[in-house]
Amino acid sequence: MMISNVKDSFSGLSGRLIVNTADETLSSIEASVDIDKLDTGDGKRDAHLKSADFFHQEQHPKMTFKSTMVEKKGR
Repeated sequence: MMISNVKDSFSGLSGRLIVNTADETLSSIEASVDIDKLDTGDGKRDAHLKSADFFHQEQHPKMTFKSTMVEKKGR
């Protein structure tokens, strides 16, 4: 087993941030990126990450994040 740190990037990030200044808990964020835009600088690694072993790009072409809760901390 080998563990290493790999830096990668995604281009084409899109998203939406809704800020409710009256009640921060009503704020939300949603972001998505095309798995096809993954770039680790190593073509073989990128192909493996896009395969069914990891992201399974054919069935899941986008990775999406949707907040489920926003809470105020600090000020």
